[in-house]
Amino acid sequence: ILLSTAVLNLIGDVVLGKQYGILGIFVATAVARLFTNTWYEPYVIYKHGFKRKFKEYILKYAWFAISLIIATIATYMLCQLVKMTLFVQIIIKGIICILVPNLIFIAMMHRMPEFKALLELVQRVLQKIKGLLHIA
Repeated sequence: ILLSTAVLNLIGDVVLGKQYGILGIFVATAVARLFTNTWYEPYVIYKHGFKRKFKEYILKYAWFAISLIIATIATYMLCQLVKMTLFVQIIIKGIICILVPNLIFIAMMHRMPEFKALLELVQRVLQKIKGLLHIA
């Protein structure tokens, strides 16, 4: 697979690099990886490493992609509604960009085991920080 990635990348670099310059080279690299590494490495890891079905990965990946698309559209649409002075716009849009995607991700992911594991990790880190602050 690494060889096919390299070959695709090289062909893309030559073709797109001549026409679009450095941008073409970046696009060629992204496309080569998309068509090879992006699906093959997870396939091998799920099948041989985790001993699980690759379909699980695809469904989870699709759910993450859908969540990202929804969060992006919602954030963009809300930011378009903000029409104030530049300074106020920056502050309000910043708040929207922090809150909206995170609230959407929490709403869409809260039942996933990965989300629960992340919460446990955050709680452990906060406990350690709290312990360090009491020592100082």
